[in-house]
Amino acid sequence: MKIKALLATLIGAVAINGATAGEWCPPAPDKCPVECCPETAGSLSFGYDTDYIWKGVRFARDFIWADVNYTFDIPCLPVSPTIGVWHGTDLSSTINYGDETNLYAGVALPEVMGLEAELLYTMYLFPTTRQPSPGTVGDSFHSIGISASKELFCGVSAEFGSEYYFGGDVAGAGDLSAWYHHAGLGYTMDVTDCIGVELSAGVAYSDGLWSGLGGGNVGSGWNHYYVKAGVPITIGCNATLTPYVGYNGTPDGWKAGNVNAIQGANSQDAFHGGVSISVGF
Repeated sequence: MKIKALLATLIGAVAINGATAGEWCPPAPDKCPVECCPETAGSLSFGYDTDYIWKGVRFARDFIWADVNYTFDIPCLPVSPTIGVWHGTDLSSTINYGDETNLYAGVALPEVMGLEAELLYTMYLFPTTRQPSPGTVGDSFHSIGISASKELFCGVSAEFGSEYYFGGDVAGAGDLSAWYHHAGLGYTMDVTDCIGVELSAGVAYSDGLWSGLGGGNVGSGWNHYYVKAGVPITIGCNATLTPYVGYNGTPDGWKAGNVNAIQGANSQDAFHGGVSISVGF
């Protein structure tokens, strides 16, 4: 019943926001109501995930989250910075992960030969996260990184990136100083004017990340792989509903599978799913 109530709230909220996201002209009967929608610089998103998986490790089940960001077009600046806030809460009574809040800022770099890149900074805050060791509630750390993507052919694109993590004494493990790298492929297509399909798969490499986050002497190596399928559905002016399913895999010897985290080792192989709503403003 809890999940049904959440989904009803999500759909009701997007109906209100979609109606107030701007004026738009009535489309043709066989078209989506996106023509004549105003351009937007901000986005409000929220959703539900059956499992909260971060960098290949499952930290929570029954997870809800919200995100808001805005891109500022500042005169005399060659780039337009984006600033946002993301917050997630664990609804599960068994794992008891708590809350996480991320503050982030990004800048899209000029496109070069079809390569789109972005610089991103994130501060991770854990105001109520329950860690295995006492006295570690309220830990925080930071990351800076770069991600890039390029369309290859026929809706297929390549994506890759690297992030450097640093910060204070996380879970008693000392100062964090580690790298995380990832690469993948994606495919998008339109099924109808209102419905699309998004497929993605990739792999990640951890360079000391979990050792620095108190996951034990995990070391460096291949971290995890993933596959994901989403179906974005246009449901209003600047509003999109996206259900998805995915799989997170950690073969024997891969680093994410050896992280105890909250649920114990060998619990990171997970089939998961969820739904999100995004409204532009």
